[in-house]
Amino acid sequence: MKRLILIALALFISACAAPKKEKDAEAYYNRGVAWQKKGDYDRAITDYTKAIEINPGDALAYYNRGNAYQGKGQYERAISDYNKAIELNPRFAMAYNNRGGAYLGKGLYDQAISDCNKAIEINPKFAGAYV
Repeated sequence: MKRLILIALALFISACAAPKKEKDAEAYYNRGVAWQKKGDYDRAITDYTKAIEINPGDALAYYNRGNAYQGKGQYERAISDYNKAIELNPRFAMAYNNRGGAYLGKGLYDQAISDCNKAIEINPKFAGAYV
């Protein structure tokens, strides 16, 4: 009986911990967004990275960290994060579009066009991809 109570207690504690982790990831993500809006890409990257460490399946965190890297002109890192966001969500039109922007920044025009075309294929009303 004592063993059963210990198992139940362990399950209860782990169930309680999961939502806190999700809230922590969300808090880091939201703070990253705030830093990015202020133009502080380094702090944004730090917070997005923490959010990703807690929740590695968050395509938006990879996407936004990619945006922060792109804002710093670090196109390879941006492309890597957009790749991960697309891997996690293959229908993520904005990730294709922004990866196209990173390719454009590197002078890789064919890849840029291909990604923008993919974004348009996913969402034909996505005006930014036509630009």
